Amino acid sequence: MAFDYCFQNYEGVFYHGVDINTYWNDIHSKIEELYPNASFSTGFDVKHDIPTLSSESYNVVIIEYLISYLYSRGSSVVSNLFDDIIEYIVSNKTHGSPMLIIINDVDSINTGRDTFKRLAEKLEDLGYDITVQKFRFKSDAYYSGSTQYPSNQNLFECVWEFQQKYCVPLSCESAQMIIEIE
Repeated sequence: MAFDYCFQNYEGVFYHGVDINTYWNDIHSKIEELYPNASFSTGFDVKHDIPTLSSESYNVVIIEYLISYLYSRGSSVVSNLFDDIIEYIVSNKTHGSPMLIIINDVDSINTGRDTFKRLAEKLEDLGYDITVQKFRFKSDAYYSGSTQYPSNQNLFECVWEFQQKYCVPLSCESAQMIIEIE
């Protein structure tokens, strides 16, 4: 749906998703059916399998509700994830081509949201030229230096059965950080 929304022609767009949760296999299969340039690695354990991604060059990395999951296991786990992303993915980006890292997760100080900035700090410490933008959907949220989106409504409408099966919220309440690496 995002490809359809963002691109008129996405023949040159290649998508590779990774997910350990087999609950989403039906969705992954449908995406692969609709978009021949999309593929998924299921059973992927981000804590151990990131080095396997180093053979490819990526220009967009999306981290969706992973930080809060890892943060509940210790902030060092999140820090190790960021180190691996830098070592195995960012370091292999195509020279002269920008890269986006988009983190979307729970908007709460208690679930690792404030660790997002550590990735940007690590990149800057290594000399990467970056631009950082921070966004939030809730109006009453604390997310220092962030800009509130004009709406917290979902961009796409989901049928009731899909909402129930996949626990789709009716409004967005997450926090985001977007890092552009030159």
